[in-house]
Amino acid sequence: MAEFQREHRYWVVKRKHLTPELDEELRLWLEQIGHPPMECVCVESGWPIYEETWENVQRMAGGRPSIGQERDALETRLRHREGLVRRAIQKEEQYSTAPWRRMWSGCPSCWSAP
Repeated sequence: MAEFQREHRYWVVKRKHLTPELDEELRLWLEQIGHPPMECVCVESGWPIYEETWENVQRMAGGRPSIGQERDALETRLRHREGLVRRAIQKEEQYSTAPWRRMWSGCPSCWSAP
């Protein structure tokens, strides 16, 4: 697979930088050439998530999970392992408080009665 390359694919104009007249003219021109409105996410380069967004695009273009998907999978695995640990602790507590276990004291290897 070819190495991921960032591309300049879109022209983006922040609408607040347009006059109402230019905004309307641009809308009419896009309509005239048959360009339907697009829904996109635009992250400005000054934002803290800019590089993370590019990393997500690169990951997904390469068939890898996004950072969020990877985090969710790790959290699921962690919750599963925490459940295993909790069950092991519960079993240990059941074992250590069993009546037959409490009647013995002293050195466990000696199994001497109290």
